[in-house]
Parts: sequence; C-alpha cells; structure tokens
Amino acid sequence: MIHRRHVFLNNLLALLFALIGSRYLTEARSTSGASLPVVCNLDQPVVFPQGRVTVQVLAAVPTASRVQYLWTATGGAFAPEASRPGALRSEAHDAIVQWVADHASPASYTITAQVTGLNQVKNSCSLTVLVASQQEDRGESASQTGDQPERALLLPERKEQKGYGLYSYLLFGAKPDADTKPRFLEVLKAYANLDTGLEAYFELDRLDVTYVPVTAEPAESADFATAVLEKYDYSHARALLASLPKKKVDGDGPFIISCIQPLQGPDSRTGPCLVQNLSTAPASVIPLWMKQFRSETNQQRVWDNKAIGNLALNLRTAIAIAAEGLPTVQKAVSTFVFVSK
Repeated sequence: MIHRRHVFLNNLLALLFALIGSRYLTEARSTSGASLPVVCNLDQPVVFPQGRVTVQVLAAVPTASRVQYLWTATGGAFAPEASRPGALRSEAHDAIVQWVADHASPASYTITAQVTGLNQVKNSCSLTVLVASQQEDRGESASQTGDQPERALLLPERKEQKGYGLYSYLLFGAKPDADTKPRFLEVLKAYANLDTGLEAYFELDRLDVTYVPVTAEPAESADFATAVLEKYDYSHARALLASLPKKKVDGDGPFIISCIQPLQGPDSRTGPCLVQNLSTAPASVIPLWMKQFRSETNQQRVWDNKAIGNLALNLRTAIAIAAEGLPTVQKAVSTFVFVSK
C-alpha cells in the first residue's frame, strides 16, 4: 500500500513539473534536459543515543522508470529492511528508511538521499539530525529559553519572544463555518504535534517559533484543537494579517505567515514573508503539508531572504506530492505558497 501511494505521488509530482516548469521546484538536469525534483523530510530533528528517526525522499519520476535510492550518513547507521531482518547497515536503498543513532556521540549528523532516475539523472537532498545527551544533561540552555516553546499561544498581553530566526503565525481571518471548520481543526491538530523544547539544543536565531493568537488560555482538554479554536482571537489575527497587503491574504484561511521579524499589524513594514494560504486546500492535504512545514523549519539554519525562498520552493514541492488531483495542484502552486515582499 505504501509503495503504491509513493508511486502515485511521484507520478503526480512529475506531471506537476511538466506543467509548471523548473522555476518552482528544486531540480537536477542532464544534458538531454531531463529533470528530477526531489524533497526530503524527517519525523524529528533530535534523538538520544539510543533513538531513531524516520526519513523520507520523494522524487518526480515516471511510473515505468527504474529509480534507485541511496541513503548515506555521516554517523549512526540504517535499520535493516523489514523484509530482510539483520544487522544495521551503512547504506539504505528505499524511499522511506529509519536512521538509527546506534549510540553515536552527541553531535549533529547529516543524512543524505541520492536519487537516480531515468537517463541516470541524479539529484539529492540532505537532512540534519542532532544526537543529544539524555534530558538531564541538556545543560544551561534549557533554563535560558523562557516559557515560550517554539509553538506558543499568543495571549493579548504577551509579546513575541525576541531572538528567534523566524516568526510564524497560524491565522484565521474569520470564525469558521461548516465548510472551513474541518480545515481549521486539521491545522490546529498538526500544530499540536509541532516539536517543543528545541530551544534547549539550538540557538534561538536558528529556530522558527509558531504562534497562535488566543483570547485566553484554553481549558485542559484531550481535544487540543477544539479547545484552542474556542479561545481563538480572530480580532488579533485580522490585525496581524493587516501587516500584509490585503490582496496577498485573500480568503478566511487558515494562513501560515512566516517572517524574519514579528508581525506588527496595520501600516507596518514586515519585509519578505512566506505566505501559505490554505483557504481552499482540501483538509486531506493538510497533515502532509504541515508535516513538511515542520520538517523544513526544524532544520536549523540562518534565516534570511534566501532561506525563506528555499522554504517556499520545498513546500510547493511537498504540496504537489500531497495533492489529490492535478487541478488542486495547479491552484496550490499559483496561490497557496508564495513570498510577499
């Protein structure tokens, strides 16, 4: 089932690339003009020495073509294939694999996927994983990060914490109706799964913080998404959306706005911001969309205008992979993700 899904998604991405051209996707080209867009993601950026991480690469290749995957890493090892139990491996050859820390020393390790497609066209993508000491050995940084993890509820009296490299906001332009409520809840469910505590391991200026404006702390509930939606601050959200030109944030959302500086409200200048407009995105696409957003922003980096542009490119690719049909993909590329200057 996973294999068929992967083939379908790769097919879809290949069609997308043929339709929209090279300016939207990361790619490698051969002398014959063939191209191979690829994107990688991982399920968590930090593990302990006994931990493991699931990593995935998706590539736009025709169904009938032979595709070769080669995973390598600067440390640790790869788990054996489920169908071939055995010892850990130094390489892996599937689209989805598990990297095992294997008691590696605390440090950052690079995991790279190289994909070879038709006519030997190759492309690659890399991910960084931190092997950290056990929790009690985190050091002083854990006590220096304040009370705002990199997902945080933005109360009326609270200001954004200074020092982050990227500031993201999950904004709804209006109260949900029967059509938009499932979409709002899917985004909030994904938001609840964003990693917290990364400030204990990385410098703030290499991290993204994602805020949700609320009127008050939501009640303790097993249904986090519903509890937050009940306390959502739509007035504050509209004020933050007013930081951008109105034509850039058309619809009721959800919007995910990511800027190098905090949003300041109407008549302010924010500089380049990544705008993700999920106003018409199918709810079924949102989990993978948010997973890729989480994976991309968890890769510590210097956040500048170039990094925001690269983030937009990778998210466009991921949306294409998640989309259920070509019309949705076309709309996603043209209106879902862009950089507002």
